[in-house]
Amino acid sequence: MRRLKQLACCLCLVLMFIWIGLSPRVSPSLYSDRLFQPHMGLGSMKELREYKQFENHELYFPAPSGEMLHGWIFLNPDSDKIILFHPGNAGDIPKRLPLIDLILKSGASVFIYEPRGFGLSKGTPSIESICEDGEAAYDYVAARGYTAEQIVLYGESLGAAVATQVSTTRAAAGIILQSGFASLERIAKERVPMLRAYPSWMFPHPRLDNVAIMSRPHPPLLVLHGEKDVIIDISHSEELYREAYGPKTFVRFSHSGHSDVSGGDLELFLKTVSGFLSNLP
Repeated sequence: MRRLKQLACCLCLVLMFIWIGLSPRVSPSLYSDRLFQPHMGLGSMKELREYKQFENHELYFPAPSGEMLHGWIFLNPDSDKIILFHPGNAGDIPKRLPLIDLILKSGASVFIYEPRGFGLSKGTPSIESICEDGEAAYDYVAARGYTAEQIVLYGESLGAAVATQVSTTRAAAGIILQSGFASLERIAKERVPMLRAYPSWMFPHPRLDNVAIMSRPHPPLLVLHGEKDVIIDISHSEELYREAYGPKTFVRFSHSGHSDVSGGDLELFLKTVSGFLSNLP
């Protein structure tokens, strides 16, 4: 009997160590392929370089690690506002050119960058690095002469979490979140069921909890989400909007999916973003 108890204790210890070892906080690299997909959904650099509707320039700036990040700035001469675009977990700058064009036509300049490991940026992505790179991008925009009253944080998908995280350390005129998740923990447990075995404290930091951050005072918030999104369900944005501190606005796109704006929603997007920007101080 004593030997059986010893074996049972040993088995419990082994299972506990396995449970801890497989946790997203201890072994985040096990889940990196699900979170970061930098080689998927790439666009045409040729089309980007041939874009002439608004003045634009390619540029590079350093990440906190010293590695160089690739960025692009598009200038709308009729606006003093600039959108700092935090991209999602796949694709590159060229892939987002249609959305960039929409934002420019909505009445703002755009600065977009590729975090470490994406596009032409060096390095390897991690939860910490994408937040650091988001702050570095903000600081680069500020160094170009834009004030906090002119900078609007725009986050798409995973980038929505970066935008909210940056808002906790940098001031901004407003925040626009498109196709974002409520929290990394919630979307992770939905996509990887085994992660439901882990409590909140077993998830990595920063926690990328958009709901928790937006439930505190923040700049004016605009939440956008496509009703046909099969990557991140619109219920995430519904929760985010419900729990968010005001001022806040939520707009649903009935024809659009994840991180895209389809033809049937183009007019609504332009009207919504233009109105949001024009109402900022």
